[in-house]
Amino acid sequence: NVTFTVNVTNPSLTCSAIYNLTDTLPAELTTTDTTEWINVNIAPNTTQTYTITAAANTTDCMNISNIANLTYENNTGTVNKDANASVNILCKCDIIILKNGTPSAASCGENVTYTITIINPCDYTAYSISLQDFVPEPIIAKSSTTQKISKLVPNSTYIWTIDTTVRAKELQECVVNVVNMTYWVFEKGNWTQRNGTANATTCLNCTDVCASTLNVNKTANVSMASYGDIVKFTINITNIGNHVATNVIINDILPPELQNLTETNILISELQPGQTTAIEILAKVISNNTKNITNIANVEWFDAYTKATYNRSANAAVEINTRLINVLISGTVFNDTNSNGVQDAGENGISGVSVSADGMTAITDENGNYKFIISIPYNTSKKLNVTVQEISGMSNTSPGTVEVEVNETSNATANFGFTKGLSFNISVSSTTASGMNLSSSWLCYGEEVRFYITVENTDNTENLYNVTITDILPDGLAAISSTNGTIALLQPGDEYLKLVKAKVNTTEDKVVTNKIVIEFFDQYGKKYTQEIEILLHINNNCSASTQGNGNVTVTTFYDRNLDGDIQTSEVTLSNIYVEINGTTKKGSAYSTSGYTDNDGNLKFIGVPYGNYTINSVYITTNGDTLNASADIVINSTADIYEILFGFKEGTICKSGIGGKVFDDQNNNGVYDTGDKEFENASVSYNAIDGSGGGTKLTNVTGDYLFYVVEPGKYNVSLYIGSIHKAGKTNTTPLEVEVIVHNCSEIIGVDFGVDPPASDNNGVTGVTVTVRSMSSQDTNQSSDTSQQQTKNSGRTTTTQFRQTYSQSDNQNTNNTTIESTPENNSAGSASNTDSTNTNINQTQQQYQQNNSSTGQAIITIISTGTSTSETSGTSTTSNNTGTNTSGTSTTSNNTGTNTSGT
Repeated sequence: NVTFTVNVTNPSLTCSAIYNLTDTLPAELTTTDTTEWINVNIAPNTTQTYTITAAANTTDCMNISNIANLTYENNTGTVNKDANASVNILCKCDIIILKNGTPSAASCGENVTYTITIINPCDYTAYSISLQDFVPEPIIAKSSTTQKISKLVPNSTYIWTIDTTVRAKELQECVVNVVNMTYWVFEKGNWTQRNGTANATTCLNCTDVCASTLNVNKTANVSMASYGDIVKFTINITNIGNHVATNVIINDILPPELQNLTETNILISELQPGQTTAIEILAKVISNNTKNITNIANVEWFDAYTKATYNRSANAAVEINTRLINVLISGTVFNDTNSNGVQDAGENGISGVSVSADGMTAITDENGNYKFIISIPYNTSKKLNVTVQEISGMSNTSPGTVEVEVNETSNATANFGFTKGLSFNISVSSTTASGMNLSSSWLCYGEEVRFYITVENTDNTENLYNVTITDILPDGLAAISSTNGTIALLQPGDEYLKLVKAKVNTTEDKVVTNKIVIEFFDQYGKKYTQEIEILLHINNNCSASTQGNGNVTVTTFYDRNLDGDIQTSEVTLSNIYVEINGTTKKGSAYSTSGYTDNDGNLKFIGVPYGNYTINSVYITTNGDTLNASADIVINSTADIYEILFGFKEGTICKSGIGGKVFDDQNNNGVYDTGDKEFENASVSYNAIDGSGGGTKLTNVTGDYLFYVVEPGKYNVSLYIGSIHKAGKTNTTPLEVEVIVHNCSEIIGVDFGVDPPASDNNGVTGVTVTVRSMSSQDTNQSSDTSQQQTKNSGRTTTTQFRQTYSQSDNQNTNNTTIESTPENNSAGSASNTDSTNTNINQTQQQYQQNNSSTGQAIITIISTGTSTSETSGTSTTSNNTGTNTSGTSTTSNNTGTNTSGT
């Protein structure tokens, strides 16, 4: 920094003045002080002083001027005056070297200490500072006259002292001790060597005669060496005294980093005054560690004149640098088609793959090869990791990271195999027992949580083998189902689902982690492992003191008697949609939904206190929608609800119970090839609640069918007495309880009877297939099964067909059953070709309780008859006959039948 002082003086003894002062700094200086003063009043005969401190903002060498301008008014007008001050800006900053000697005057035999001070006032670091002190005769150095400093950081100081002794003849003069300095700095992108020097003067006053004095100096032929290099040290000894030095013993002490190659203990019988001798010591560097070492030479001699023994020492410093050698690490990244981890014939390299080692990265060439040249210290070994990057769509057949070891005689190789990776997908979802997502539900003590773990093989060609799922439940969840699952083979496109059920078994409010481990193998036996963790917050907001929550259980059923309660004979309805909508006690909107299970139940657990509406939706056979709803309030006095939603279709359902009565010749209870049929066997069905039933006789193919049966529980029985065979026994139960679940289901029940072999004379070769389809499926579909029987040259066809069609808002269900011939409660036909009976049933169905309407038409076709159908009306004509809506009339010159209600 530079400080400028501006003095403004008013020499008038009587007049004051007002002035403006402006100090204009050159661009090379920067200040934060005030540089302008306006309308300043100065009293007579006074001086006002201003100071401005500025800093140089350039490193260029130059001389700059700071100008101060003063303006004021007097009786002659405006007066301008300038004053300036000049400053030199230095272009570089140098290391400072100082030296002094203590004492500054000495006599023979006295000690003198020289102190060299190195100061770095600059903003850069000085490196490799070398100091060489030239001690003048007759002053003898007692310590080293060379010094090395690796670096000197900014604003730091280094002090070095040299001990000497005055050994001289009679002498009165002043001598100058000079020290030279060299150092390196990095400036403007380049290394630059600089130097400096300093000296100290010592005045000698020697009037006494000194004894023999040996001046010992030691130097090395190099300042730096590496492992294996030979260093030559030279010891120069000069007798600068007046007497002979005898028994001169030189002992050179090598540091442990050097190995002696020559004699280091040397005896010289004498050195005459003024005589000089030089001794060379050779040593080999045996260390590979970077450090500065010092070789010391001790010299001892005897002076016969003074009868005393004297000694001196000198040293030389050498910097040992680590010797580096280059070693090679190389290898190949290859397509390991057989996944054995070894590159076999025909397995090509993979180009463009990144491999890293020791902070370096290489990219494989067109043959999959890579290499690294790494420098390591000589005579050492080094272990390092070589890592290959992952390749998209492929998996490792060998470790992705390999540890190798290199030294001066051994390079290293690391190969990496990859094969086409398996494509698979793993997903986990978690819900409450009622199917609610856990993100919108609390898990409280005693409540159930379900984890759905899916492993899907999305690979086009490869199988997954021995797929194992292990669910490691955390503390706080107790398993209520198996937590392990295994499948031996998962083919392309297949998926494996494992359901794990658990319950909260603690009341502690905490976050737990459910860990799921999935393992499987490919065709080569390579193991794949994936872990998935799911965080769950259990017992959060479960206490009544916070918000509170309750449970709602909804049961849906088919209400046959419309009393609103479920009876023993009534069945529950599965897969019915239920939703809860409303506002919590805290005013937040809340909504959740689900579908009833196989038992018709859906349980909502942990519903927050609040006001809600529960809605349930039932889709009728005709596709119409029935809605049921209930409003509830969940609070501390009412937190458990059980709600029944009953549904009944206004139309007559198009479900049924049918089957076959057959001669079970092999007595296995199953109708199969070789079994015959019983005609006119009596079969009955009765509702368990006694609300309805009926009886029918089987037709010529042993078939019976009760059609238009409401969902519920029924007993179906065979009156075995209607089969006129002696010694007969039943091979199936004579009475079976069946459940009709919905209005579009046909239940099949067969009865087997085994008469004696002599009575087996029934019709042969008849098969019947019964299939059902739910009307809840919104897809248009048709399911037909058909069998043909040849009997006495006549073909008999039995079809059960369900057809669904939908147009706009109108739904029409047409169920057609064609059977030739058939016996039912409305008529019968003989088993001869000459007798034909035609029975047409038209059933008109009406809408009740906002349920849908539908039309069911049953047409029975006999040989030689034709049938035409219209909605609500069926007309059959053979010779004569007319049918109207709700009434069916048949005329065949043999009788008249009327049916249809």
